[in-house]
Amino acid sequence: MGIRVFGLTGGIATGKSTVSNHWRKRGLKIIDADEIARRVVEPGTSGIKAIIEEFGEAIAPGEILQRSNLRDIVFSSAEKRKKLDAIMKPLMMRYLELEIFKWEKLGAPVVCYDAALICEHDHYEWYKPLVMTYASRSEQIQRITSRNVPISLAEAMIDSQMPSSDKAAMADFIITTSGLKEETMKKADIVLDSILLQLKIDPALYKRIDPIKVPHENH
Repeated sequence: MGIRVFGLTGGIATGKSTVSNHWRKRGLKIIDADEIARRVVEPGTSGIKAIIEEFGEAIAPGEILQRSNLRDIVFSSAEKRKKLDAIMKPLMMRYLELEIFKWEKLGAPVVCYDAALICEHDHYEWYKPLVMTYASRSEQIQRITSRNVPISLAEAMIDSQMPSSDKAAMADFIITTSGLKEETMKKADIVLDSILLQLKIDPALYKRIDPIKVPHENH
């Protein structure tokens, strides 16, 4: 039957990293889209060269991407976001395929693809079941601004992504991340065990761990 791949998605500051980190501690293999995005624009890659050609050398002096500068550009212009996506998407898809193949060769029965933009692309049904993390807009803004990000930029970052209501319509499981991290991890355990059973994989292969109590503002 081969390796199975399911997805984890959610808007910015909705607790997605809390869920994926907890699953990783249980032994689940996680393929992180943010990590892939960093790898495909490392110095010397075709990705960083394409970004410099499109956005200028100031974005990546010495082929070192200045992410804060790039972030300011792409969150201020839908057109520039599309141009960036056109560069990044094919590179990331190829890297993702290689990662899945690697874990299949190593004998992993299942992997989780952790990506904020699964629903924004045409192929979201490849990552089923699809899990979504959810937090209210006010919670998202509070979490983002607690990282010293201006509220105007926080709102732009949220608005650049698909509305949560649209993502929820595509998701098979929704994990609400209000409250303590401990509560979020308990919900994550229930969802992961349900997915494993659905995929006919023994949940005992991924033993639960006792979550540590951490205030929700640290999601």
